[in-house]
Amino acid sequence: MQLRLEEFVLWVRDLDLSVAFYRDRLGLSLAIDREHWKVFDTGAVRLCLRPRSEPYAEGIERAGRVEGHPGSEVVFRTTELDDLMHVLAGQGVSIELPPTEMPYGRIASLRDPDGYSVTLFEAPN
Repeated sequence: MQLRLEEFVLWVRDLDLSVAFYRDRLGLSLAIDREHWKVFDTGAVRLCLRPRSEPYAEGIERAGRVEGHPGSEVVFRTTELDDLMHVLAGQGVSIELPPTEMPYGRIASLRDPDGYSVTLFEAPN
């Protein structure tokens, strides 16, 4: 199974301050500008900023609000989400969020050994 690094998410304390830093100081291009989701186009991998005070996603209980979020999340794209989750569960990996339908595709997540979120994303067909 192949994984491709899709995006890196930083859960930030002050979204406006962080946007200003990455856009105005580093000169990154803001590609998606939504209220609680800012995405910078950095080439092959996107940089996403999300406020720590917001829920992870509408309708998903993922340890509630992300006030205690470790601060970052790595997102990998796959075309075989169910198979991959089956293999990972069989290896004893702790699943944080089982495969879940979202408006933009399907996601699942787990935690790495340091507690960082690793999200697996499968785009709709």
